[in-house]
Amino acid sequence: MVLALSLVLAGLAASAEPRVTITPKWSDLITESKECGGFSEDMLVLTIKRNGEEIVNEFCSSYGKADATIIKDNTGHDYLILKFAQGRGTNATSEFLSLYRIDNNFIEYVRIPISAAAGPMSRWYYDYRVEKPKQGGLLILLSRRLGGSDAEWYPKEKKRTIQIK
Repeated sequence: MVLALSLVLAGLAASAEPRVTITPKWSDLITESKECGGFSEDMLVLTIKRNGEEIVNEFCSSYGKADATIIKDNTGHDYLILKFAQGRGTNATSEFLSLYRIDNNFIEYVRIPISAAAGPMSRWYYDYRVEKPKQGGLLILLSRRLGGSDAEWYPKEKKRTIQIK
């Protein structure tokens, strides 16, 4: 009985909305594509299921890798945090966080660089944490770190806070 109830509750949690998925756009793998800088494997499809409807958005991310999370703030608004990359090659990829408020439309509020080359063999990173203020919205707390010994080009701010409402 307990196992059956646990399975039912797990099933309900798994189907809870909103949900976000990222899938490759396999149907359009074209060797001479002009999309995504000519790298068709970088074409991805983001799907948000919310209130019985789907929001679908195509985007590019280096090497076909990206992560997405939906966070509900303290006033009940849903936000999408999308982590993706641009560029290709040794130490040539830059990573970004894009934040969207999910309403009847899908509008990017902010794009934050979180990683890039800092020198020929070095990188800078912004590690991030998301907080939910009582009054609503999100706070993105960023802490810079450097990787490698030849870092020359990097953001001067060691700590940054970005508020989204």
